[in-house]
Amino acid sequence: MDPSLPAVVLITLATATAAFAFLLFKFSLALQESLKEAVLAGALAVLFLTACFLAGFSLRATGQADKITLGHALTDFSFLAAYLLIGFSGLLGQARYWFFGR
Repeated sequence: MDPSLPAVVLITLATATAAFAFLLFKFSLALQESLKEAVLAGALAVLFLTACFLAGFSLRATGQADKITLGHALTDFSFLAAYLLIGFSGLLGQARYWFFGR
């Protein structure tokens, strides 16, 4: 195993997290503009997660130990980000329903 692999994994995950956070920020700004732009920005966030998962799964299928490790990190990131997105959406939806406008 390459000694620089943990650094590569951390840099890749930090970049993916920053890109996903930017897409969510773009989505939150688009909510204030129009529904069409918000749907487009939300679709871009979901497509980004799908691309991360597919890239990670492809790296896991190569059979090389270093690429498998990076592939596991990307697939785990995409699952975690999707679960957090769904969970926070449900939480914010419930907060809006119960506290701001029933």
